[in-house]
Amino acid sequence: MSKAFCLPDMSGVLYRTGLENRDYDEAIEAMRDAKKQRGKEGFGCTICHDTGHTAEQCHHNPLVMARRAVQSTRTWRCFHCGEVFTDPVKAEEHFGFSRAGSKPKCFNNRPKKRRMNHVRNNA
Repeated sequence: MSKAFCLPDMSGVLYRTGLENRDYDEAIEAMRDAKKQRGKEGFGCTICHDTGHTAEQCHHNPLVMARRAVQSTRTWRCFHCGEVFTDPVKAEEHFGFSRAGSKPKCFNNRPKKRRMNHVRNNA
């Protein structure tokens, strides 16, 4: 019985599973290459060498992909009503424009007695 031949995983560091030394080395190299992009915007990407974009948009750039992941998963949860917001505009409408001292809409719409119970029970 012959043993199956497996090719090494040659996909980009962002698409592989697990974390090995070569993954860190590749990510560091990509970020170093991205730093070289400044002043060379018309010459293509300094990471993957594609001509359709620069390092600031490259899907091989770990920093760009990390920021995209944060933006796509950013959520705000109201501790008073439990509602979850993924849209920053709707979250700001609910929580108020000023973070310091403002109360969310749901808190102001609750009856006063219920608000007091909520504060007392969570103290």
